[in-house]
Amino acid sequence: MGAATVLPAAQQVQPGHVPLYFEPNEGQAHTGVQFLSQGVYLGPAKAAIHTDEGKPVVMSLVGARQSAQAEGLDLQPGITSYFVGNDPKKWRSGVQHYGKVRYKSVYPGIDLIYYGNAEGQLEYDFLVAAGANPSRIEIAYNRPVRKDGNGDLVIAGLRQKRPRVYQGGHEIAADYRLRDGRVQLGLADYDRSQALTIDPVLQYSTYLGGPGYDAGAAIAVDASGSSYITGYARSPAQPGLDPFQQPIGLTYNTFVIKLAPGGNRLAYFVFIGDQEEYGNGIAVDSGGAAWITGETRSFNFPTKNPIQAFYGGGFNDAFITKVSADGKSLLFSSYLGGQQGDIGYGIALDSVGSAYVAIQTGSAQLPVGKNAFQSAPGGGQDAYVIKLSSSGNFNWGTYFGGSFGDFPKSIAVDRTGQTYIAGNTSSSDFPVTNHAFQKTATTSISGSAAFVTKLLADGTGVAYSTLLGDSSTANAITVDSLGNAYVAGIAFGPNVPLKNRFNPFTEVV
Repeated sequence: MGAATVLPAAQQVQPGHVPLYFEPNEGQAHTGVQFLSQGVYLGPAKAAIHTDEGKPVVMSLVGARQSAQAEGLDLQPGITSYFVGNDPKKWRSGVQHYGKVRYKSVYPGIDLIYYGNAEGQLEYDFLVAAGANPSRIEIAYNRPVRKDGNGDLVIAGLRQKRPRVYQGGHEIAADYRLRDGRVQLGLADYDRSQALTIDPVLQYSTYLGGPGYDAGAAIAVDASGSSYITGYARSPAQPGLDPFQQPIGLTYNTFVIKLAPGGNRLAYFVFIGDQEEYGNGIAVDSGGAAWITGETRSFNFPTKNPIQAFYGGGFNDAFITKVSADGKSLLFSSYLGGQQGDIGYGIALDSVGSAYVAIQTGSAQLPVGKNAFQSAPGGGQDAYVIKLSSSGNFNWGTYFGGSFGDFPKSIAVDRTGQTYIAGNTSSSDFPVTNHAFQKTATTSISGSAAFVTKLLADGTGVAYSTLLGDSSTANAITVDSLGNAYVAGIAFGPNVPLKNRFNPFTEVV
């Protein structure tokens, strides 16, 4: 085989772009898959691409060599871990990333290489050796295909750009030719004694990075400047299904992403869950371990040294999970829920790595401390806070709220271990202290009023608890080294308290 000409277009990842990567299948996907990427599955002489229009688009090379060897190239620094289900034997951790996958001799003298471009889209090149016959290349799709006025192929949510063909640094005119639903390449005259590079580009929206299919919910930063993001992304509901033969049902799984300082290199990508999970809050300890909280609707959520090993029985349970600094293992993972709905919204860590979690609950079965400030829910949905040691042992827990609905949205902890919770309440009897900044509120517009509550370090009492504004909600809170709390939220009415105001007409608390 003669030397192949590499694509001359720039392939460097631009600042802020995380490169597309490929993982070898180590059991995280169906056995027919050899490599996978974000919504892309590669197998012998075929690729399945999951767009946002239902079942995957399968691209098959007609007459290609089924035994062509797959090889990962351009090893990347990041890894992926899959903590899916509650059987550790089925977990996969530390799966390596590659920038390219090469299939050798898919046709005589023709290699196929997959890679990502600077925009994160999939490209594939046919590398045609000198003397090899590119007319052997023929592609079949499992969905209807048409060619538009620009010469692009359009296939069920996927667009394959008009092919670019290069030889010796010069472009050769080329287009697609459709025949009986199959795609062939039409080439202008070229020198058959030299190698060719044939380069189609695929444009599509996939379940990772596609509009509406995934969401980042919270972010944390460690001392080195690395950022940690949690949220939820669409993943195969049954990864054991063959993407080349049948639709893949999708569900939401919690993810944790660690990005190196600068944001353009992926350190790890961790999937957590089984059937349907949503990550809502994240915090990072001094050793780089990430704590995550959210909600799960799975009876098979992955647990490790849990304080609650089984689903509580409601529509959803909260979960609390700790991921190792390298993203390769779970250090702790637990359900936390009872017979009604439970959602973890916020998590904060103190100087020794203890975790404080704010949970919205309708359940009466959550653990409380011996002298908890409020040992039982007040009614409806209640706020609840739990403190766990750095290894996940239960320290204390307490409810706090009134007789209707109380919704904690964010939590912070100061250097003395006192806890600050911000949220909104619809309870007229929400517990406020005698010296509260505001004891009553009008809630006719939004149905609730913002609250800020400061719990004592052992969870047995309240340092202060106050409402804040009318028809308002508090969505985020942080605290400085002096114990001053800073709250952000939304005010739907005109009575938000203002002082030294930047904008007297603002609706942000």
